[in-house]
Amino acid sequence: ASLGQSVHQTAQRFERILETAFEDIIVVGGGAKNSLFCQLMADACGKRVTSYSLEATSLGNMAHQLLAAGAVDSLEAFHALLLPSLSPKVYHPRD
Repeated sequence: ASLGQSVHQTAQRFERILETAFEDIIVVGGGAKNSLFCQLMADACGKRVTSYSLEATSLGNMAHQLLAAGAVDSLEAFHALLLPSLSPKVYHPRD
């Protein structure tokens, strides 16, 4: 199976477990920089894929450092601080 199909199957499993449907899939890290991969994922899943060219490991580390230092009081607050500086790219499923 293709990597896009694998993402689709995994998303379906999470939707069943959580009993909710995802509107889109968010991609960060190395895969987010590959536009072909992101488009194939959108096509396979039939969902919007939003990619952010940032490194997830570094971002997670930064979030937890700021939480530990008391600079932010929640992950939501960290997200609100980060959001204005992000440049997402959105891929829509093709028919």
